[in-house]
Amino acid sequence: MPPPQELLRLAEAPLPPIQNSPTPSPGEHSSSLNRPEETEEAHMATVAVTVTATAAPQPLTYRDLFQKAAAESGFDWRLLAALAYRESRLDPLAVGQDGEMGLMQILPSTWDEFAPPEEALEPFAPEDNVQVAVRYLVYLQDTLAKWGLVEVKWVLAAYNWGPDNVRQLLDRGEGWEQLPSLQRRYVHDILGAAFGPNEDD
Repeated sequence: MPPPQELLRLAEAPLPPIQNSPTPSPGEHSSSLNRPEETEEAHMATVAVTVTATAAPQPLTYRDLFQKAAAESGFDWRLLAALAYRESRLDPLAVGQDGEMGLMQILPSTWDEFAPPEEALEPFAPEDNVQVAVRYLVYLQDTLAKWGLVEVKWVLAAYNWGPDNVRQLLDRGEGWEQLPSLQRRYVHDILGAAFGPNEDD
């Protein structure tokens, strides 16, 4: 994960316009998920040139996109940017092993629940993908608050691990220290990229 200043720099990159959804099978990762040795500059250039043009208007930069979503949801835009980087390395065409889609790596089942067909949203269009992800994040935030969990670290953990797993953890009388190390590292990485190493998980 990049440090905060590097994340801010990456967020200034222009959004690559997208026309059609990619059609890889679940498990077929995009270039951003397959080449960890690639430099950030080369990666962002690759993303920009491997997508096609679109007539739909889009925000000029990733920062524009995340700031718009932040204004509508109350989440810090840097947190959204760090989450997107952790999930897809800012690749709108990323496809995960379980079929997770786009910038925010949204599962198809989650997409179906939070992106009604009548809205005709496109999972590989950056603005639509972030819009649906934020809806899900708000849902998680509201649900977790009912369980007495109001810290954003729990929202991130639930985004990665699923709210049902968090509920089961609580039902066993356990807390943050009993969260699997993989999820705690996930949260630590995102908070560190968004706010710096002093942001404790």
